[in-house]
Amino acid sequence: MAIEVLIRTHDSWMDSIDKNSWDTELSLKYARRRRKGSPIAILPVGMNFGSKHVPPKYIVITVIGATLKDGAEYIQPSYFETITVVSGREKRLLRKYQFDVGQIDKILAQSAINKGRITMEKVEFENFLKDVS
Repeated sequence: MAIEVLIRTHDSWMDSIDKNSWDTELSLKYARRRRKGSPIAILPVGMNFGSKHVPPKYIVITVIGATLKDGAEYIQPSYFETITVVSGREKRLLRKYQFDVGQIDKILAQSAINKGRITMEKVEFENFLKDVS
């Protein structure tokens, strides 16, 4: 049994702009941003995440020994809040777990050999996750 976890390997575009002139809505959008190291999605092994989810912006980690139930835990949000934005959609805020950012570049380099994919045992993968809630 195994799952594949899509991990974001780049910072948000919002990290590079001046935050002093932001209004409330832009500040909320920044709080909701996905960060480098965020687990984005999970799929069973062999499924395709899509053509935009490729290195250097994303890597796919196959987690041996993990179930879809484990994967749901990896991508859970730390909390929900209903926010009315221009689009009128509700947004999920911040993932509860984040992959160790200090390891992302190293893993990205390793995964380059295998087209953005790397395999880890469940225990090893969970050692790289940290609760950021």
